[in-house]
Amino acid sequence: MAYDLRHVRAFVAVAETLSFRAAAERAHLAQPAVSRTIRDLEARLGATLFERDTHHVALTEAGSVFLDDARALLAAAERAQQTARAAQAGRRGRLTVAYMDFATHRLLPAILPAFKAREPDVSVELIYMATERQRVALLRGEIDVGLMIGPFDSPDVASQTLETLPLLLGLPQQHPLASRADPPTLAEAAAEPLVLGAMEGWSAFRSIVARAFEQVGAAPRVVQEASTASAIFAMVGAGMGLTIHAGAPSRYDTRDLILRPFAGNPPWVPTVMSWRPGRRDAFTSRFVAAARMTMMG
Repeated sequence: MAYDLRHVRAFVAVAETLSFRAAAERAHLAQPAVSRTIRDLEARLGATLFERDTHHVALTEAGSVFLDDARALLAAAERAQQTARAAQAGRRGRLTVAYMDFATHRLLPAILPAFKAREPDVSVELIYMATERQRVALLRGEIDVGLMIGPFDSPDVASQTLETLPLLLGLPQQHPLASRADPPTLAEAAAEPLVLGAMEGWSAFRSIVARAFEQVGAAPRVVQEASTASAIFAMVGAGMGLTIHAGAPSRYDTRDLILRPFAGNPPWVPTVMSWRPGRRDAFTSRFVAAARMTMMG
């Protein structure tokens, strides 16, 4: 037979005071009511929880074992109540944030701690996702916020540019362009074999690179693709070719290569924060506000 929290609270009160009278006073109940509740609980459990007579109350072995679980049940019930109240007040919830590679350079390490400091009860699920996939997921409601390569123009989506990163040429340290005083040009990069991110995950960035080469009447000569920046840099460091990247990422091992800015005015890569206004707005709007304050002051 099932029992409820009323039984558990009465049991814990008696177990902690070893007095039906004191337990009744703690619970603001009549002593006979507490006695009936304990007898009912024992019947439902099929176990005697207390040894008692007119002058003495003590826990049985079964009662001692049940006490730990009973306290845990009450603590869990209290946490559940607090969680429900916090959610009702808009303080507790869950937010899903998708990000692509360039957002890990500076944005996420700055924004996430700032948001968590303001909203410690909001759980943030981070999902690595390519820009094109983020756009679809955001429109489908599968994510709440996306940190992606922009722009993202949709009547259902709001966007804010948080950072723009320059295109850089990544090349082995022994390459002639690495030590030359003048910065390399896009035309010179067009003559070199390139290692770039695979189209499946890097299509938005590859489009920016293609437009940059179009400015000098060339197309990138891709000899190898890779899915991750770390793999790209490793292959460049091994001499397989050069690469084009956005910004100077400090979290990767770049000891075997040099990242140099281009001469002239090549395109920059905008990283935007996109979200659907009104979707989980209590949490999404707070994340957006934290990101704006952190990155834009």
